[in-house]
Amino acid sequence: MTETLTVHPQILNYYNYNVICNYCFEEPEPVIQNAYTYEENGVCYCASATQKGVYWYIYARNCPLMYTDPDGEFIQYIIGAVVGFINGLGQGAQIANTKGATGWEKFGIMMAGAHIGAGIGAATAGIGTAISNSLTAVGITGGIASEMIVQGTTGAVSGCATGLAMGGLAGLKGNELWKQVGIGFGMGLGTGIAMGALTGGIEAAVKGENIWKGGPTLKTKLNMLVEQNRAAMLADIGEGDAKFLVGTRSNVNEYGDGHTYEWGRIFNKDGREANGFYSSGDVIGTNDAGYYRYGNNKAIISKTAIREMWNGLEGPETLYHEWWHCNKLFTGEANQIFNTYANPYNNHYFEWQAHQFVYNQFGTANSAYWAEYYRKLFFGIK
Repeated sequence: MTETLTVHPQILNYYNYNVICNYCFEEPEPVIQNAYTYEENGVCYCASATQKGVYWYIYARNCPLMYTDPDGEFIQYIIGAVVGFINGLGQGAQIANTKGATGWEKFGIMMAGAHIGAGIGAATAGIGTAISNSLTAVGITGGIASEMIVQGTTGAVSGCATGLAMGGLAGLKGNELWKQVGIGFGMGLGTGIAMGALTGGIEAAVKGENIWKGGPTLKTKLNMLVEQNRAAMLADIGEGDAKFLVGTRSNVNEYGDGHTYEWGRIFNKDGREANGFYSSGDVIGTNDAGYYRYGNNKAIISKTAIREMWNGLEGPETLYHEWWHCNKLFTGEANQIFNTYANPYNNHYFEWQAHQFVYNQFGTANSAYWAEYYRKLFFGIK
C-alpha cells in the first residue's frame, strides 16, 4: 500500500470533510494522523483511533477525499467474482440438465451456482496476489501473460471449489462428485485464461505498457535511458539534434545502409551484429568551412542493446557512440570527413574516431577493440 504523498503546505493540516458530513477540523500539528470523523445517528464526531479501534485512513494521511491508494488491488476480487459467476452459472446449468430440471427450477439452480461461484471466486482471488508477486520477481509485472496465469490459476481453484460445493448441494457422491469438480476445474481454468488475456491486454494498452508482460515498453525504456544520459552527452559531446528509435524491421529497412534486422538484432551489411546505427536527417545549413550540417538525425538502437542497457549488463556506450555520430552530422564535421577521404576509408575513419571517443570516456575493452579494428582498416593494415 502506497504511503508516499505530495501535500501542499497550505492544506497539510486542514482536512475538509464537508462532502461526507458537513464537518471539518484542524489538527494542531501536521504530523498527527490518529484522528478521523465518523457519523452516527446523523451526528458527526471526531474520534481517535484508540476510541474506534481501527484507523482506516492512515494510507491517505486522514484525508481520503484528497488522496487515494494508487496501488490498491481490489480489482482482482471483482475479476475473481466475475470469473466465479460465469463458472458457477455454467456448472449450475450442467447440474440442472443432469437432474432434468427445466424452467424456473433450472434458472434457480443456475443462479445459485452463479452466486456460489462468485463468492468463492472473490474469496480465492487473494491467491492471485501471491502469484503476481512471484511473476514480478521474474520480470512479468502485468500484461496478457501475467493475467492469464493469475486468472487461470485462481479460476481453476475457484472452479474446483464451486464444483465441490455445487455437487454436494445437488447430492452428488463418489465419481459423480469428482466429475463435477473436474468440470469446475476446466471451466474455471478456461474462463480465467480468457478473462485474464482480455483484461491484461486492455490494462497494458491503456497504461502504454508491454502488452504481453507489463512494465515499460522498449520505447519507454530507451527514452528513459536517453533522458538519464542526455545532459552528460550534451556536456561531453555537444548537440546532435537526434531522435533515438527502437530498431524494427521497418525503420532498419528505411534508414539503414545495407543493415538488416532479425529477431530484435541489427546487422551491418557485412553481416556483423551492431548495437545500432545513425542516419542523417535534413540539411539545415553549412558551417563556417562550407560543409553541410544536418538536423533531425536518427539513432536506431537494437532491441537487444536496449535490454542489456536497461538490465545493467551494458553501460550507455551505445548511446554515446551514436550521439557522437549525430553531433558530427549536426556540426558539419561528418560532411567534411566524407569529402576528405575516399570511400570506404571515410567510413572507417568515422567509426574509428567514434569508438576512440567512447573508449576515452569509458575505457571499455570492446570500444578499444573496435577503435583499433577501424584504425587498421583506415590505414590498410592487415
